Amino acid sequence: MNYILYNPLANNKTGKEMCIKAIEEIKNEYKDLIEVDLIHSDKEKLMKKFTKNDNVILVGGDGTLNRTANYLYGKPMPYKLFLYKAGTGNDFIRDIIHEKQNQGKLIYLNDYLKKLPKVTINGKVYRFINNVAYGLDGQVCEVADQQKARGKKKINYTSIAINLLLVKYKLVNATITVMG
Repeated sequence: MNYILYNPLANNKTGKEMCIKAIEEIKNEYKDLIEVDLIHSDKEKLMKKFTKNDNVILVGGDGTLNRTANYLYGKPMPYKLFLYKAGTGNDFIRDIIHEKQNQGKLIYLNDYLKKLPKVTINGKVYRFINNVAYGLDGQVCEVADQQKARGKKKINYTSIAINLLLVKYKLVNATITVMG
């Protein structure tokens, strides 16, 4: 089976539209795609359903990818997992395409989800696949998420960053351990 998973909140709440676009672009190679809304599905039940014969395509950007990586980390993945670029942040895909000069629509993810680095924030461990948004980056994302929650449609990350730098940004204390 071929599954296409999307985050309806991705890309300023246009995740469903991005999923439709992805289906259009890959439908010849991946027939009979089954759409799954990641926000409104039972992820435990869903992930147990996938088998070694399944292709699972994740539609989203860095946020969707990092949440999925955290959810899947340490769990068996007999299926093939791919990423289709569809979010506002796509640093991971840009790095991989540059690194491998990959011109395809999908990035094979299984190999990238092994031995992920981790960060502990307030006692909770998070895995990350590409980067950790802490400090100014993290605060920009936090403000953007708050704006989205209030219903704002167009989020201007540059404007948020400038406003934080000029008015509201506060340094945070952090202890960083590298290589143990």
